[in-house]
Amino acid sequence: MISLDRQKNVAVLKLDRSTTNAINLELVETLSSALQEVKHDPRVRALVLTSANNKFFSIGFDIPELYDLDRSEFETFYREFNNLCLDLYTLPKPVVASLNGHAIAGG
Repeated sequence: MISLDRQKNVAVLKLDRSTTNAINLELVETLSSALQEVKHDPRVRALVLTSANNKFFSIGFDIPELYDLDRSEFETFYREFNNLCLDLYTLPKPVVASLNGHAIAGG
C-alpha cells in the first residue's frame, strides 16, 4: 500500500497501491498513520511524497470502490481524506511531492 524509508534525515513515503494508487479509505488511513510517524520522529527533518510506480503518482479517488459506499461510509471516507490533507498541509516539516507520473483529479 505504501513504503516509508529513511535516507539520512529525510523520510521517503511512496504510494504503492496497485498501478494507479487510487485513493480509498485503507490508503488514507495508511498514509495518515505514516504521517504521524514522520511528524513525531525527531530524526526526520523533511518528507518526500512520491510513487513506487513511474507511470502514475495517483489517479485520484477510487471511484468504483467509493460508488458502492452508503452515505455513512462515504462520510467517514471523506472526513478521513480531509483530515489527511490537513495533516499533510500542516506537517511541521518541509514536504516535497515528487510527481513521477500522472496525477489526476484528487491525486
